[in-house]
Amino acid sequence: MKFLPVLCGVCMVLAANAQDYPKAEIFGGYNYASSDVTSPGRTNLNGWNGSATGNLNRWFGIKADFSGLYGTKSVGNVLGAPCPPFCNAVNVRTHIHSFLFGPQVSYRTDKFTPFVHALFGAAHTSTSIAVPVAGLPGLSFGLSDTNFAMALGGGVDYNFSRRLAWRGGADYLQTRAFGSTQSNFRVSTGIVFRF
Repeated sequence: MKFLPVLCGVCMVLAANAQDYPKAEIFGGYNYASSDVTSPGRTNLNGWNGSATGNLNRWFGIKADFSGLYGTKSVGNVLGAPCPPFCNAVNVRTHIHSFLFGPQVSYRTDKFTPFVHALFGAAHTSTSIAVPVAGLPGLSFGLSDTNFAMALGGGVDYNFSRRLAWRGGADYLQTRAFGSTQSNFRVSTGIVFRF
């Protein structure tokens, strides 16, 4: 019976340490991607990123990640030479909205929380092409596709307090739109609220 108080004390310390993590984390911030949706070359896309993570314990959680990326690229004469004066460069506007879910593994310290994740879901890609015609409103048409997407990567949180942190992250974002696979690189930064 002498060991009962010691055993109770150890159990209380273990229980306190086991709960020393946030049950939920909400992130919101800026998002940048280098995308190869349009051809030739890559397009710079800017937008937003938000996520919610439910932590099952100190190191493992389930994450839902949502993002919107937007950009316009001017592409040279697509009709080939010779070209009459009215066929100028075309503007290709791209929007990518992704909806991804998956596991996240974190390593928690007082000041920093690095993490990695593997997220899977879908991306809706829409592209509109505007062909300027001298003296006229121009011609435009659009395409859209929703297909498989995944993000493999991670980041680190700088902890201001138990409830507030600043996050920086980077991912390989793969999308499959218009019958081909796109290899995109995205970075995000913003604020994390913990509950």
